[in-house]
Amino acid sequence: LRFQKAYIAFEVVRRVLERSDDGVVVIVCPTKALVNQVYVDVYLRFQKAYSARASKSQAMLGLFTGDKKLHVTTCQVLVTVPQCLELLFLTPSHTRASKGRPWSSRVEYVVFDEVHNIGQSEGGAVWEHLLLMIECPFIALSATLGNVEEFRVWLQQSRQIKAQHAPLPVHCGRNGDENGDGDGGGDSDQEQRADPLDRPSPLRTTPTT
Repeated sequence: LRFQKAYIAFEVVRRVLERSDDGVVVIVCPTKALVNQVYVDVYLRFQKAYSARASKSQAMLGLFTGDKKLHVTTCQVLVTVPQCLELLFLTPSHTRASKGRPWSSRVEYVVFDEVHNIGQSEGGAVWEHLLLMIECPFIALSATLGNVEEFRVWLQQSRQIKAQHAPLPVHCGRNGDENGDGDGGGDSDQEQRADPLDRPSPLRTTPTT
């Protein structure tokens, strides 16, 4: 994180740390190298002493990559890569804290650094999933994002679709049930809403041949 991006990200970190001992801010970086760099930047800039009532495992700073895990669900500032954050949100054992609120409900902000990586043909879909999955406020940082307005419109429309109620299909019979239709895979009479993930980001690119 450098210059203006660093100021924005660190201001979010400062606010979360000052507000409580329970809130979490997640900083998402595209690579493990950037995760390590941002981890050191936060470590050198911030310090926090926790009260005696806090859990012994409570930590200010944590890290989660494919080969490193440190205070993942017990820290207030988590630096991670998109794939690992998606894992945290989707895996029940990772979203439950040992005490108090579930981890996912403690996340107050997500900072996406280098968000233009959503346009990559490899790995870009994970950024899309996260942008549509999170329920808390987020900040998307990029020094090279060109079509900002188009990206904003896509994100707003996709999140509106996500917010709509999507009824589950109802099948009256089981596969092979003599009282059912027998095919077990027929289309439901109930209409399903559009999946926002079927609407690719305007930044997504396709490989050239």
